[in-house]
Amino acid sequence: MCRSRFATRADDSVLKALLRDNPMDAWVSMSMEREPSYFHGTSLMGKSYTLISEENTEVVGMYACSYLPVHINGKGETIGYFGSMRISEPFRYKIRCIKEGFDTIRERMPKEATVPFYFTSIASENVRARRLLEANVKGMPRYHPRGQMSTLIFSTQRAKSAGILQQATKEDITDIVVFYNQQASKYQLSPYLSEAWLESLDGHIGLRISDFYLARDDDGKVQGCLALWDQRAFKQSVVQGYRTPLKQMRPFYNLYARLNKQVELPACGEALQHLFVAFFAFKDDAAAIDLLKEAAKIAQQTKRVKSCVLGLSSKHPLLPTLKRQLKPSVYLSEIETVVLADEEIDEKALDARLIQPEVALL
Repeated sequence: MCRSRFATRADDSVLKALLRDNPMDAWVSMSMEREPSYFHGTSLMGKSYTLISEENTEVVGMYACSYLPVHINGKGETIGYFGSMRISEPFRYKIRCIKEGFDTIRERMPKEATVPFYFTSIASENVRARRLLEANVKGMPRYHPRGQMSTLIFSTQRAKSAGILQQATKEDITDIVVFYNQQASKYQLSPYLSEAWLESLDGHIGLRISDFYLARDDDGKVQGCLALWDQRAFKQSVVQGYRTPLKQMRPFYNLYARLNKQVELPACGEALQHLFVAFFAFKDDAAAIDLLKEAAKIAQQTKRVKSCVLGLSSKHPLLPTLKRQLKPSVYLSEIETVVLADEEIDEKALDARLIQPEVALL
């Protein structure tokens, strides 16, 4: 029988090893690592709890639950997000161990949400995990696909300054909160910003108010906002390998990418040098491209990064234009709500708004 408990800092090396040794397998095998400390990358926006499961002396796996302030049906709510779910290879397809792990959600996880369900993100290519979790096996939580996210990674070589972004100060906090929440409320699971959270930013999670940028019209009204969030100091995406034939073709692809201002593929063992374009909101679709290109210019000049990361709903009307203009690499993931086995929610608990959580928080 598996024994689950809340992880402590004494488990730091075990948690980091689980993340490092269980990469996400796709055309590129990628591990989401936490150096120098796993716990530095938790509680980015709201409280986070990590549970670790063991059977006798063996580590079975881990998962984290972060309680995030988000928009649901246009209103501010708090929801639990399941992330960093990793299962050691010997236990990966043992239903008993997986069920016992999920049982700890009911038994031990603090009840801090304002809605009766959770959500998670699963790589679209991770067919095995999706097939298992979406099968509605008796005693398991019920997973419901709600929409697909596109994570775009685009080269800062496509950067261009249009002179429209202004670095934010504490005097801009109210404007940021009002404008962002107005725009973000059009999407499900988008962050719900508060003045208190923005005022608390001191750089320990790689973010300060000075990392936010605003675009204003001639009358001073906000027309767009974003944050350049650098998480490299505590959260790394490390390439573990490539599938054939890309493994052999990588040098030739990188030459092509360099000539065409696209993202190059790092060598195995290297971390991606990128930062997140987070809390991106805008009024005018036509100006959005200029905002992103200027953000990339600022990221290139101030952070010396090679690429930027942006997450949008795969049904976002701006997405085709972004693909044409920025030539990004695109990674797809499924956003799913999770209902515990002994609970019920209305299948229409989420209305028809597009699903668009903030990828920098996932």
